[in-house]
Amino acid sequence: MLSVEDRHVQRALRLLDTLESHALRTLDALHLSIAESSAHQVLATADIKMAEAAEAMGLEIKTFF
Repeated sequence: MLSVEDRHVQRALRLLDTLESHALRTLDALHLSIAESSAHQVLATADIKMAEAAEAMGLEIKTFF
């Protein structure tokens, strides 16, 4: 489990602006911010909007839809 840090919240706010065309929700942006800063290689999601935003960020995704 990863702790939420101020830097994650700040990055999430920037993601909401930079990925505006993906209609990210606030908690999805926070999730992506934490995923981006971790050492994990793959993001798993059943949320198509979050998957598209993760792809736009260059993250590898595993989808369940």
